[in-house]
Amino acid sequence: MKTVRVKVHAGDVRYIAVGVAIEFGDLVTKIQEKFGLRRRFKIKIKDEDSPEGEMITMGDQDDLDMVMGSVKMNARRARSETGKMEVWIQEI
Repeated sequence: MKTVRVKVHAGDVRYIAVGVAIEFGDLVTKIQEKFGLRRRFKIKIKDEDSPEGEMITMGDQDDLDMVMGSVKMNARRARSETGKMEVWIQEI
């Protein structure tokens, strides 16, 4: 797996493609550019382990690395060349 398709919810919903080794700052920049965001924002993901689907803030490289680990594992299970991630943007 070399790429991850990220479904981004920020008012409307769009996809961005990123490499598996993307840095957190680069992910933030890609989202800002895609949606034209000028204000600060938080990136949220759904906690797959939570029965209620609780939202968790992805705030740094460590958080992104953990999410990418899950994305890679899910892609391997599905025998897919492309990983999938879904994030929600909350402006501050």
